[in-house]
Amino acid sequence: MKAHRNMRSHFSIISQALLVLCCIALLAPRPAEAQDRTIVTIDDNGRAIGTLPGAPTLNIMANAGALVARDVLKKGECDMDDCSNFVVRESTDQISGRTLTGSLSFQVQAGAPANSINVAPDGNIGIGTDTPRGRLHVVARPGQEGAADIFLLDNNGNLEIGGLLTEASSVLLKEHFVAIDGQEVLARLAKLPITTWNYKTDAPSVRHMGPMAQDFYAAFGLGSDEQHLAPLDVNGVALVGVQALSQQVEAQATEIATLEQQNADLLQRLEALEALVLQRNK
Repeated sequence: MKAHRNMRSHFSIISQALLVLCCIALLAPRPAEAQDRTIVTIDDNGRAIGTLPGAPTLNIMANAGALVARDVLKKGECDMDDCSNFVVRESTDQISGRTLTGSLSFQVQAGAPANSINVAPDGNIGIGTDTPRGRLHVVARPGQEGAADIFLLDNNGNLEIGGLLTEASSVLLKEHFVAIDGQEVLARLAKLPITTWNYKTDAPSVRHMGPMAQDFYAAFGLGSDEQHLAPLDVNGVALVGVQALSQQVEAQATEIATLEQQNADLLQRLEALEALVLQRNK
């Protein structure tokens, strides 16, 4: 009986020790990776408040007074409802004391100016403006003197920029060079239909001038398909046409100079003959 009492006493001590260790484990700070995945506020669909419909659905479990987000899908899997690589960081607003969340792949750093990024109720996105006038609207130096639109992509696909459009054109990026017959390009260019027109998404008063992509592709075979025109290709054809015209002008100038010299020679010979006739008639 004494031995049994001693064993029961030992088991009681071990049980108490295990209980203490479990409590310490529960109360101990979580590793950095787990802390990075802590969020506080979710909606009824299991998504972080403020995220768009494509944000991941998260499994939520209580832990030390906080809610810990765990991915639903395996790594590498993603669809419109669940994304496995969505990781949430936690930070604290020093003014309100609220807990803020943000994805590792998208962060707004402390000190960023107001309206750095603004998503309007209609889905338009503004950078530097809280009243975006298109699907993507970028304003330079918002709220400052000289503020102006530097990029505006409207709902019809029209793009306005406040500076230069620069296309990559380095020889280091190109290959398979083929020489061009400028006179042949000029002949094709002369037959290319060019009209004025308006896009169906614009008012009829907004006129443009240029060829149809189908005609341009049929004439020169340039670009990715017959539905689009690349400014680089149109500019290239225009430049080759200018070169071909310049060559024609130079050739004509040489021919004119030759004819002028021939006329001068003929005039001299005519004058000499006239002088000879006059001498014989005296």
